[in-house]
Amino acid sequence: MNWFYAENGQQRGPVSDSDLAALAENGSLKGDTLLWREGLPDWQPVNRVRPDLIAAAGTPLLGGVAVPEQNKDLLVQQMREGVIGELTAPGSLRYVGFWWRLLSWIIDYIIMLVAQQVIQMVAFVLIAAMGAAMGGGNGSEIFTAVAMLGVMAFALALNAWYHTWMVSRFGGTLGKMALGFKVVTMDGRSLSWPRSLARWAVSGVLNHIIWLIIMVVPMLLILFIGLGGFQGLNNMEQSPAFVFWVIGMVVAFFVGLIGGGFPWWMAGLDKEKRALHDRICATRVVWK
Repeated sequence: MNWFYAENGQQRGPVSDSDLAALAENGSLKGDTLLWREGLPDWQPVNRVRPDLIAAAGTPLLGGVAVPEQNKDLLVQQMREGVIGELTAPGSLRYVGFWWRLLSWIIDYIIMLVAQQVIQMVAFVLIAAMGAAMGGGNGSEIFTAVAMLGVMAFALALNAWYHTWMVSRFGGTLGKMALGFKVVTMDGRSLSWPRSLARWAVSGVLNHIIWLIIMVVPMLLILFIGLGGFQGLNNMEQSPAFVFWVIGMVVAFFVGLIGGGFPWWMAGLDKEKRALHDRICATRVVWK
């Protein structure tokens, strides 16, 4: 990460995290010295954007991060064992915006769609063949229904495994890796397996439930209030307000479709580009 700092009214830099820490160590940087890096809206004092440099002046440095002497050996050992990754200095994370995240989601969606379709096609052929071998009847129908549910459950488990294993093992899915960013904790560390699974559960399950509720509820209200329920659908062409209610349901659908997606698009409004699952699981999506 390249930083710029102000000295005697002049802009200096770029300098790395390690160089910045060294400047703080020798006294060239003060608490009120102005700093700036790509991603910051304006110049800010050191004691706001990198308070660790001032508070920990005189302590050992690891990767440009000040580490208390009593913790240095433990951190080095954990880094060697892979318990934690490279230390990340405060303020050095570059958050990935909404549209880039949407593009990575599209890539992952296509990958998983192809994989799941291939698996499902093979499974359906085998189920049909086994059902035919059973000679039809109730037993065959029950077997087919149970097997189909099993295939759907497997497809869901495959999606969960893909996002959980890839994020915990490599820091991101194939879509994220292809575009050059990764998922980390709020302090820049890699995600554990349980946190990766929880993040998928919120994004893949909870967010979709919220989205469906917001999209469906307005349509149901229009259906029951304006048309008198499902029975009114049979006679709605005779209603004088037929066109009005149809337009209302179409508008409600698209408003719900867009508004219900707020668990994801809220990342475009957050200063740290956090979606709902990032907030709940305390994660960030950052550039490598």
